Amino acid sequence: MYQTSKSRLIGLKVLFAVMMLMIAATVQAAHTVEFLGQDTGIVDRVTASGEMLGDVLAELDQDCKDSSLQAALNGKGSKGSKGSHGSKGSKGSKGSDGDLDDFDKARAKAYFKCLKKEVKKLRKSGVVSKSEEKVLKAIVKAAKKAGIILDPDPMTQSTVNGRVTLPDGSVLDGVEILASAGGEGASTTSANGLFSLDLLPDTVYVLRLSGAGLADQIVPVKSPAEDGAISIGITMIMRGAPQTFTVGAGNLVGADGAAVDVNGINWVDAMGNPVSGEITATITPVDVSNSAALGAFPGEFSGIATGEVEDDSIVSFGVVEFEFSQNGETVQPAAGQMVNVLIPIYFGADQDGNPFVGGEVIPLWSLNEDTGVWEQDGTGVVVASPDSPSGWALQANVSHFSWWNCDVSMNAASAFVTVFGDQPGTAVVRATTDAEIGWRPNTVETVLAVGVTSGALNVPSTGEVCFSADITFADGSMTTTLEVCVNPAPNGMVNIDLFAPTVGPLNITSTPMGTVTGFVDFPVDRVRIYPTTLETSVSYSIVAGSLPAGLSLIPTSATQAEIAGVPTMAGLFSVTIEGSDGTETDTIIIDYDISSDEPPPEFSN
Repeated sequence: MYQTSKSRLIGLKVLFAVMMLMIAATVQAAHTVEFLGQDTGIVDRVTASGEMLGDVLAELDQDCKDSSLQAALNGKGSKGSKGSHGSKGSKGSKGSDGDLDDFDKARAKAYFKCLKKEVKKLRKSGVVSKSEEKVLKAIVKAAKKAGIILDPDPMTQSTVNGRVTLPDGSVLDGVEILASAGGEGASTTSANGLFSLDLLPDTVYVLRLSGAGLADQIVPVKSPAEDGAISIGITMIMRGAPQTFTVGAGNLVGADGAAVDVNGINWVDAMGNPVSGEITATITPVDVSNSAALGAFPGEFSGIATGEVEDDSIVSFGVVEFEFSQNGETVQPAAGQMVNVLIPIYFGADQDGNPFVGGEVIPLWSLNEDTGVWEQDGTGVVVASPDSPSGWALQANVSHFSWWNCDVSMNAASAFVTVFGDQPGTAVVRATTDAEIGWRPNTVETVLAVGVTSGALNVPSTGEVCFSADITFADGSMTTTLEVCVNPAPNGMVNIDLFAPTVGPLNITSTPMGTVTGFVDFPVDRVRIYPTTLETSVSYSIVAGSLPAGLSLIPTSATQAEIAGVPTMAGLFSVTIEGSDGTETDTIIIDYDISSDEPPPEFSN
């Protein structure tokens, strides 16, 4: 009897211990979450995304801190004018009374606005209930009233300056530029073709440029180091003429034989709802064989092939933007619909000199507009096209519309570039090739600190490659190095040293050198004119001869100019350009040979 009672007592103790552990576990599991350092009284739980609610709120807070920092850097945190920090990066200081300076005020305003917006999104998406939303908003309101001080700006900013033009050199006003990098963002609008963005340093951004009547442009760029600055040139292109068709019928043709067959295709809006009635389309090809138009190529010359995870260098034979809208809103083919398109090929042969033939299969790529990197999306077949400059086009089926590209992997060599100067600064390396391919170096890889050697830059190995660099020094002065040209071997490596000009009697030069050839009614190669000596200001003028009708001499910076445009008259022309720094002068002669014929197809030898 005693033994039985003892056993029961032990069993009860064990049961009591287990119950206490279960209660403790329940209490532990039911702990409440914090938001902005305050206890919400809301029990933590797993959300539909699989994350704990506490983690979701912490990420929301951090995202708003990051976005408010970028907004303040770019003067977007308030309706007033930019503070000193938003303009040039000086942080300002807090007054003796502890009030926030203009930068901190702008950041705080953007921060609390973001918090309210994101909390509302949580309720709308069902992550929190309406009563929980009220609790979170009350905490935001209390924090705002208390004048919460955000963490100090962890890094100073850097500056990306840009100039936006058409292929003929005309500057573009009113272009909207949105820079994004993960959760970071900044925006501005071009004026007189110029824009400036204050961004977080050493960060890869994707610039998205858009404007009325213009094809969207996507430009990945790496911001310079802290307090650094770079200047880049961006080319955009006018969209093709709008064409209207009724859903279910239509065969649309654009310039150079670019085309799309929309017969029998069903369409949906951004929400997936069926679309009926009339749709407006634009078809905008880019002539990648023309160096002036090549700048309008969107994204990087990098692509991720089917089955690969890393991007590789590519070259283009032709690229087209297909854009469809109804009442100003983008529409796309319905799920499962495949649409037949034609992409003009602008070369008569591939990068190895083999002429294209009908039935040849070439990879097809679409642009990931969030990254600026191309992604292979099937293949296309080479077909005869009487309207294409080369007589060939790529015929393919696509499931959606944006930019589509006829590309192959590049036969590459590796270049290691070092830019030298007598003071700290940041360089943007330029490169051109006479190989008959559509290519330019990737901007992300070509932003270098002065004196630092680049990583391996993939460059064509099927022709001459010429390198130069635009340098912005720490004191704000800008200059351009002389060109260095090489003929890399396939899979070879070359070392390129580029040197900043030094002080001396004014000397000016131009690129490309030699006679500039072109065709009536087609953009001609843009000729850059710049000093090979270190200068702070150079003005340029025509002192003898004349430019072909349709071309202009255009200042592009304090020390540089360019000749650009679309010639309207054939003939031989010679023009003498004089540069003056206010004390000394120098002249160069530039010759043009303009033909009245259309450009012939490009063939490699």
